[in-house]
Amino acid sequence: MKKKIQILGMKLDNYSVRESILLAESYLNGTSLNAIEDISMKMLMESENNEVLGQALQEMDMTIIGEKEILTAAEVETPQRLKETVEHEFFHEFMKRIARNHKIVYILGEKSEQIKALVGFLKEHYPRVTVSGVFALEDCPGDYESIINEVNGEAADVVISVIPSPQQEEFLMNYKSKMSAKVWYGIGEVTGLYSDTFLKKIFRKIFHKHVLLKRIEQYENEDEERK
Repeated sequence: MKKKIQILGMKLDNYSVRESILLAESYLNGTSLNAIEDISMKMLMESENNEVLGQALQEMDMTIIGEKEILTAAEVETPQRLKETVEHEFFHEFMKRIARNHKIVYILGEKSEQIKALVGFLKEHYPRVTVSGVFALEDCPGDYESIINEVNGEAADVVISVIPSPQQEEFLMNYKSKMSAKVWYGIGEVTGLYSDTFLKKIFRKIFHKHVLLKRIEQYENEDEERK
């Protein structure tokens, strides 16, 4: 199985869930912040025209493919990997490890509604996960230093971000060096675990898949012309 795939010039990790979890656990025991993010089709397409987003994705310590359409576009059709991606197995296993290892979570979001939805989801499915605090960027426009101070003051081990991309990556690039947490886990709006209705999720995926495949074809044609 390929450990790396390339889409639109962007290199992404293609680890199994077991490999990803082992790496994430090593981050939890590290001495500096390591960044993990779920990657969506929309993020890949936007990264072509957003330099900060593209740079941030390439500098992630680990990327998690958040939609199976990315795998199929890269001609990765291993049943195990497709299943792991469709069922968001990394997210579920990582939450279990956080609870088992008694790690503290802090949640960041753009709006309070997003945060409340995730907190409710965690309480229902992972009641042993300790959430020490939450913060919505809309409540503190521009004064993000105070957010970092609060995150650090709560001694959080893991910062889970549901900030939409590319704001999520811009925030990370600006403040990564100031956070004392061990892991940044950006899930943005990728998983749809805690907010999307089923139909909304399906229609969005169909649209993004169509656009992504068309853009990949254009990219490959342009690449051939450059040669």
